[in-house]
Amino acid sequence: MNNIIDLNGEVYVLSSFLTKYGVNKGTIYNGLSRYNRKITFHYDHFTDNIDKRLKWIRFSSIPLKLIKRHCIPTETELQDSLEDSKMDKKEKQIVRSFDFAYHQGFIGCKKHYHGLFHDVDSIDKYAKAHAVLSTCASLNTHGVTIKSLYAVYKNWNFSVLDIKSAKTFYRRIANFSKEGVSSVVHAAYGKIRGSSTVNEKVFNQLELLYRDKKMLSGR
Repeated sequence: MNNIIDLNGEVYVLSSFLTKYGVNKGTIYNGLSRYNRKITFHYDHFTDNIDKRLKWIRFSSIPLKLIKRHCIPTETELQDSLEDSKMDKKEKQIVRSFDFAYHQGFIGCKKHYHGLFHDVDSIDKYAKAHAVLSTCASLNTHGVTIKSLYAVYKNWNFSVLDIKSAKTFYRRIANFSKEGVSSVVHAAYGKIRGSSTVNEKVFNQLELLYRDKKMLSGR
């Protein structure tokens, strides 16, 4: 797709796109020349900012007969392909971010869970959940939708959040953005009966109690 771009809803292609479908280079050159001399409205184009040798041709200005003769995809089909390409890039970015959080980023989050948990597996588990939630919150802040994040997460190879719906996924990210570490480990203290919630003062007291190794049960 490097020879196709979308500018404000208009598809532009390079000559290499047309030659791929068998269009003669001479035909393209003559068309560009005729447009420059204002002999025709076909082959409207502009020069690439980086490589002045490249000319971006407005697809809708290419003669329809030429498009049909060489079985070139329609502008709508090209726009759909560009959208698919953008989505692929976005998905790859999200997967790379998740993979980094799971394999490396969580290491910096482990400090929050030392003392709260006394075994390596638990510390790693919550640190990884922390890293993934932090990554989701950061990507969302930079314009990636929760819907896009969840679409990738549900097919991701590593399950660290124990989430089975988009609604729960959204809630976990929203809670993390507001509460940070406490939203990650609330589950470790057990469910609170009734409609009570744990405020920051009480959470800090619970945290101190849980750090006490003499406790027989964290819950």
